[in-house]
Amino acid sequence: MDGLLDRSLRELKAAERFADQKHLGRIDRTTDQGMKVARSAERTIDNALRMVRRAGEKPLTKVQHEQLERVVTRAQHELRQAEAMLDKATQQGDDFKRLREMFTRADQQLDEALKIVHQVVAGM
Repeated sequence: MDGLLDRSLRELKAAERFADQKHLGRIDRTTDQGMKVARSAERTIDNALRMVRRAGEKPLTKVQHEQLERVVTRAQHELRQAEAMLDKATQQGDDFKRLREMFTRADQQLDEALKIVHQVVAGM
């Protein structure tokens, strides 16, 4: 779980650096809005990661798992909104496609983390 959330967070940070480096938000307004939503997802993932790390060695309770599930689901929703915004961007060059791929990889990591949480909650 920790690793999946961490990889997702790193992927989003890399996407943000890439977008800033290529000035993608300045080129296209929809992309700029998508990056804002992606930053929100990044903060939400960071919150989920802190929840997992705060628990340390002891297992999370059912209530904590359910809370984690809600947080990861919210992050995934925000990230998918950002992906949809990129899909609507007027610019569709290679840089925009690469940024979209980075978002997709982060989304896949969140999806895997959510599956784990669902399994744990179902088994409690």
